[in-house]
Amino acid sequence: MALIPPTQDERKFWGLFYGGPGTGKSRLAAAYPDEWGEAVYLAVDNDGARLDSILPQHRGRLHVYGFDGGSPIDNMNQFAIENWKKVHPGAGVVIVDTLSRAAKKMLVYASKQNYFQASSRLQFGPKSAEISQGLPMPGDYGGTQYLLRNWIDALFLHQRKMHIIVVCHQYEWFPGKDSPAGAKAFGGPDTIGHALVEDLASEFPAVVRLDVDHITGLDGKVQSKYVAHSAMTGIYTARIKEGDEKGNPMPKVVLAANPRNWFDEYTKHFMRKETVNAS
Repeated sequence: MALIPPTQDERKFWGLFYGGPGTGKSRLAAAYPDEWGEAVYLAVDNDGARLDSILPQHRGRLHVYGFDGGSPIDNMNQFAIENWKKVHPGAGVVIVDTLSRAAKKMLVYASKQNYFQASSRLQFGPKSAEISQGLPMPGDYGGTQYLLRNWIDALFLHQRKMHIIVVCHQYEWFPGKDSPAGAKAFGGPDTIGHALVEDLASEFPAVVRLDVDHITGLDGKVQSKYVAHSAMTGIYTARIKEGDEKGNPMPKVVLAANPRNWFDEYTKHFMRKETVNAS
């Protein structure tokens, strides 16, 4: 038997941040504590490698990677299993920004390549063309969801000695006329459809929803307040796993211009002291 022993002395931050556009997801992800070391940053969104959303003082510690134009499925798997501490000895963090975009790239690729074979697939353009595309079929959605579940397992297994931060866009589902009786609206991290919303969130000790309030003052000026929720807000899932009789001590945190203050709060309540290169 080859079970992995518990590593309580190597407690790591494993967090899932999600929210709508402009809510500060990338900025928060890159604002982790300095003592965690450098980060391997997978920039999946088309403009992600520009690092426009990340504060200048945090950009220099990011080792930025992107897809190579081949199979996004292979690219994601390579990222999950790579020994990043060997590649970048100073790295203590892996960041995926965003898993939502990665999932959609995987779905598009699976459809184009007929990865999950469907005889009735509609194909747009010649198969040899660079921008041709096959119409996604139900099996492609289910197959891609299966790949994502396996990818999450691989990420936690191979990067268990790293801090893990996964960023997602936001998803909402509302029951329609064909929905089962008693179905309720819900929201959460976006990947492929709504089957993975709760499943994905359950994998992380910290699930944080980012939101922004725009407030117009008496002087007519608009002020933006960025908020990190780690407790349910309306239909949106968010939570921190905790075993305190007093409950979650940080259900709502207003983020500073440098949102490192969220990590300071989390570290104070939930993490032990550690060093970057602990092995």
